[in-house]
Amino acid sequence: MQLSDGVSPLIPELRPSLVTTLLLTLDRLLLHRDRYTAVLLVWLVLEITGCLITTGVASQSTPFVPVMDPAYRELDALAAIGLVEVPSLLQRPYSRLAFGRLTTQARINLDSLSNTEGRFREALVSLEKEFAVEIALLCVDTGQLCGVAGPTSVLREVRVDFTMASSLGRDMRTAYAPEDFISGVVNPLLQRNSGRVLSDGLTGGLEATLDIQVISHVSAQLRPRAWVARPRRATELGDATLLDGYLRGVFGGFGLEVGRNHLLRGRSRAAGPLLSNNSRGLDMVRLSRESPWRLPWLFRFLGPVTGAAWVADLGSDRFIPHSKLIGFELGARPNRYIELGLSLLNQQGGEGAPEASWGDRLRDIFLIMPAGAEISDKILSTDIVLTFPNSGIELFVSALSTDPDYQLSYRLAESWWDEAIWSTGLKWSGLGPDGRIDTWIEGHHAGVRPHTHHQFKDGLTVDDRVFGDPLGPLASSWQSGIAWTGVEDILQVELFREVYSGDDWENAGDPFRWVRVKNNPDEIRFRIITNWTRNHEMSDLQTSVRLGYEHVTRFDFTDVNRSNYMAQVQFTWVPN
Repeated sequence: MQLSDGVSPLIPELRPSLVTTLLLTLDRLLLHRDRYTAVLLVWLVLEITGCLITTGVASQSTPFVPVMDPAYRELDALAAIGLVEVPSLLQRPYSRLAFGRLTTQARINLDSLSNTEGRFREALVSLEKEFAVEIALLCVDTGQLCGVAGPTSVLREVRVDFTMASSLGRDMRTAYAPEDFISGVVNPLLQRNSGRVLSDGLTGGLEATLDIQVISHVSAQLRPRAWVARPRRATELGDATLLDGYLRGVFGGFGLEVGRNHLLRGRSRAAGPLLSNNSRGLDMVRLSRESPWRLPWLFRFLGPVTGAAWVADLGSDRFIPHSKLIGFELGARPNRYIELGLSLLNQQGGEGAPEASWGDRLRDIFLIMPAGAEISDKILSTDIVLTFPNSGIELFVSALSTDPDYQLSYRLAESWWDEAIWSTGLKWSGLGPDGRIDTWIEGHHAGVRPHTHHQFKDGLTVDDRVFGDPLGPLASSWQSGIAWTGVEDILQVELFREVYSGDDWENAGDPFRWVRVKNNPDEIRFRIITNWTRNHEMSDLQTSVRLGYEHVTRFDFTDVNRSNYMAQVQFTWVPN
């Protein structure tokens, strides 16, 4: 039997009797102001704990598939025509075992679609080849584990790339004043690449992806990268870094991850306002469900539910070194047409941050503010995705707001536009002969206050990169694109128009109210990016060529106009 979550035929459901008793007791003990938030928190903890105790499912850990891996594009193609229903379109990465389960589901469903075009059959064959080992661990008829993987180490890929660019970056302004900045850089041609460093000049890089199966319950992944650069305006540079590197254990249906990894949240091309592919991965401890579960009572209508919780260290190079980012993610699929997402981030702590007790910090995480104190920067994100299986049409809307506990009490409309980040878009897949054409259009808007905070002044950044929407604050954009996928070749063209506001703003006394004090000229960027990829089936080699051109009007809010360009060639070896 195969259920709609596409991950496991068993979606646990919890018994509410003990939960109900405990909640009634706590409700009598807690103050009115904190009651409902605390009750919800305790309920969720007990539900998850009960799920851990009662599932009894077999456990197998496999490494995650890196968030920008081509396998996600193939899986999205299968989901667009209804061959597979993924557990979440909003939360990534997926484990290799999850890919194996989803690929098995697609093969079972293929026979029910008589008119499946060549593009989608090719995508399925590609996934079956990539995840053959994981598929072999599964029972074909149920999707449950029929075996476990022993200790192995596998070199997944080796990548060499060379980039030539003439593209200056600039500091990212905030709303406070023209001289105030966050620790972010605006240079779109050389960013949006998972934190890889590319110079205004020549850059060469070498990286590899290594998956390690320690034991059946424990796996690991290493993605080292070494690079050298000859910038136009500096001496030669070079460094080695770890793009991703983590240890992952799976026990009782839950996965515990320790190390550096990329997280995506949202459905835009760069992911959503909260977490994107712009920066390096986060150094974190993360707990997540290996497969969805169902909630009882009235919450059954939510359908399969996914979730994760994590704590990340944002590093030493910031205004408050080693501040912590605490994140909670929930997603629900009431039916095959809609997915809902809710995320909460809380940045607090670090060297020089406001002091607070452990009790105050815990309450603050869940929007129960300590009396007379502000100890964190809070970010709330919501997502909605509408899909129309068999048509290939997908619509999404994502929104992010800071300090939402205060904003929800008044000026609701204003706070969710002027002081929020929005992204919305439409994607249409499977067009043309054999379903080989995909097209999309997106709009993004970032208001005044995102990234600004009187204590945590670096914004939503890590290592000078925004880890959410790459636009940063005070900006808007439209972008569109088209892609053609052949048997061996992929051609893609993207167009961008971005407007960065040069206006000056001032705080009006109210901590959450800003007024425009000066209307200055905007910086406007028009950009075109083309990408060609050839898969050499006989040699396990992939070649990619990426070209980009950008015209910037009033660069850095001056009278200077400039043109930027970028050319990159990349060779990737994927051994069998």
